[in-house]
Parts: sequence; C-alpha cells; structure tokens
Amino acid sequence: MRPIHLACAAALGFGLAAARGDEPPKSSVSKRAGGPVEVRLADGSSVRMVLTQPHIEIVTKYGKLAVPAHEIRRVEFGFRYPDGAEAKITALVTQLGDGNYKRREAAAAELLGFREIAYPALKRATKSPDAETAKRASELVQKLEDKLPPEKLKFRDFDLVAAADFTARGRIEAKTLQGHTPYFGDVSLQIAEVRSLRSVAFGGEATVQLDASKYADNRNQDWLDTDVEITGDTPVEIVAAGTIQLHPGAGYEAGPKGHPSYSSGTYPAGTVLARVGSSGDIFVVGEKYLGTPKGQGKLYMRMAPSPWPGQTSGHFKVQITVNPAR
Repeated sequence: MRPIHLACAAALGFGLAAARGDEPPKSSVSKRAGGPVEVRLADGSSVRMVLTQPHIEIVTKYGKLAVPAHEIRRVEFGFRYPDGAEAKITALVTQLGDGNYKRREAAAAELLGFREIAYPALKRATKSPDAETAKRASELVQKLEDKLPPEKLKFRDFDLVAAADFTARGRIEAKTLQGHTPYFGDVSLQIAEVRSLRSVAFGGEATVQLDASKYADNRNQDWLDTDVEITGDTPVEIVAAGTIQLHPGAGYEAGPKGHPSYSSGTYPAGTVLARVGSSGDIFVVGEKYLGTPKGQGKLYMRMAPSPWPGQTSGHFKVQITVNPAR
C-alpha cells in the first residue's frame, strides 16, 4: 500500500479525468472485499475508491464487531487528532495557566493556529479548576467560534457504522482505511483525515415517489417510510420535483413549496415535509433541503394536507442523498 495526499487524489485523480473526458485506466483488481465507496475528507473534498479490507472493526459497549465491508452503507467518523497533535495541544492547553505571561500568550497563539483541531480540548479546558486556564480557554473558544463555520466545530467522540440491517456505535481503532482507486492503485487513507464514508453500491442516494392521493389527504396522517437511515449529525440533501393537484381544475396546482393561497394548518398545502424517526421534529423540504436534521432513525416524508379531502392527485419525485459531496 502506498499513502496518497487526499486532496490531490480528489482534485487530480478524479477531477482531471472528468475535465479531459478520458476513460480511467483499467483496474488490475478483479474482485475486492467491498463495493465502491465515496469518502469525504476533512478539507471538504471527496474521493471514490473500492474498499479492499474485508471488514471494518468497531469496539462497542457490547464488544468488538467486525462489519463485512460489502454490507456497509455508511460510516460516520468521530473526532481524531492527526498524528502528534494531541500531545502538543494538551501541553499548550496546560501552558495557558503558566506563571509566565509570554508563555501563556505564545500558547494561546499556537492553539489558534491549530484551529478546529484544538477546539475540543479548549472546550474541556473552559471548566478547568485553574482560573487562568479556564479564562484563556474561554477566550480562545470564542475566537474560534467567531472565525470558523459551525460545521467545522461539530465533534463527537464515537463512530457510527451503518450496515444493511443495523447501526453500531463505538470506536474504530484502526488508523487507516485500505482501498483501491483506478488512478493511484492501492491506497491507505489516514482515518484522522476522513469524516465519512458512504457506499455508492448501496445508494447513498435514494429516489422515492410521494403520492398526493395518500400523503396530502388530510384524512390520512401516514408518513412515507423512505427506508433511508439517518444517524446523528448526518448531513442530507433532499430534492423534490413535480406538480400535484390539490383539487380538480385550473389554479389548484402546487409544487413542492406548496400552494401560496391554500393551507390547512402551519404550511401551504402540498409543501413537502420530512422528519427523522416516527416522532421527530418536522422540517420543511420544499424544493430542496440541505442540512443536518435532528434525530436518529429512518427518514419519513409527507406533504402538508390539502383543504379538500379525497381530491388530490399527482406525485412528487424526491431524491435523497446522505452525506452529499461538497
């Protein structure tokens, strides 16, 4: 295995082929342990490869699980320090309470240079029993929050591995992911630089049909089960298209944003809605939703009901992408 620079792999390996319209080199790999996956990296880029390791091991509170690579739908990686960074950041946080003013200032400047990597340690340090350390850590936390977008500062201490039939929560102890790309051959990706992995074969994307006759009728409170699993802090893109009839005749057509003139409650009639889990908070999809919904579980969808029971017809085509490429 040879390491690759991840950003270069995404930009040069895959972007260049698209720009030239070239066919990728023939792979010498006939059969691999897993299917094709898309890996999202810490810098926001992504790379496609085939997993070559037979499984991903995750240590849970119930023991270690080895999830077969070909059954993995998605992996959400928790926070990890790059090699050597944890000890350095820990020492600098301790130095925030140093008796020497210049050392405290130098430590603060260096920690700001670590940007989001230093954020979790600084958040913990705001509760330090040492008043000087807590004060300076709070100041640095505020500076990072003012400087960086919120998504850069979202961290969790556990990993999630979503397989075909279950989702495991725990910690992946391996340091690397082994894969194969058509341009770089066998590669080893540092997990500390990876934010998520989704299976292309299993469909990080799903397309569903939302029928107005069932899901916009105010006599029916059912929600469409999209069969898409959402694990906490999972970004999702949902795009809806089409036209429905709230009532026969001209002037009753509605798109995914609903009809501006008719409503039977909170939302314009026909508005595409969604929620995570059977009792999660409802959020508006409309024509397009891109964000991180609250909750964990299956994604459910319906429409804001029409004022005319039994009169709705037509459907919306909805495309759902978990961990969309950015």
